[in-house]
Amino acid sequence: CGRTPVPSTPYGIAVHRGRLWITETAANRLVELTTRPAVPVVVASFLTGRQPNTVTDAGRVFVADAAAGTVQIVSP
Repeated sequence: CGRTPVPSTPYGIAVHRGRLWITETAANRLVELTTRPAVPVVVASFLTGRQPNTVTDAGRVFVADAAAGTVQIVSP
């Protein structure tokens, strides 16, 4: 069991094929972490729309923008 700090307020999470996705609603950002080491490591971050509450990974990553009522598709 370990902890990994993220720069802002984590909200929504998804896990798929060794990747952990965390939305940061306060920063309007999606953070990608790898789950392969014992402690997750930040790989990349992506700007999103306002208030990214929900994320899912189905081969492509989908982020729900609650403020605008839209879905953003991220191809890592």
